Amino acid sequence: VLYGGCKLLSPTGLHLANVSEAKALWYVAQGLGVRVDPGQDSLKMAVKLNFEPKGVGHAGDDFYLQTMVNRCVGCGSLKDLVRFSIVPHVFRSQFPLRFKEHSSHDIVLLCNS
Repeated sequence: VLYGGCKLLSPTGLHLANVSEAKALWYVAQGLGVRVDPGQDSLKMAVKLNFEPKGVGHAGDDFYLQTMVNRCVGCGSLKDLVRFSIVPHVFRSQFPLRFKEHSSHDIVLLCNS
């Protein structure tokens, strides 16, 4: 699974990012945030942070804040998905740091079909 479907909110309610369920639950378990109602969104859950983050994440960026579906980019299947790196890891490791960041776009989902 590539997209987690959990909303991460600032203390004021600003939508900062979408994170995995594991990451959202980590914030709660560490006492860094509390679960809140995700509202009308089709997201699994939402976590409101108990602290003011240093930045605003992806706030205001519709691409990053949209609800993404875990779907095969080839046929649209929702089952038996695997991550596929467009750029092989052996090459990516040689790239400058800015291309190796967490928000990279070189991973897609493909099904086994």
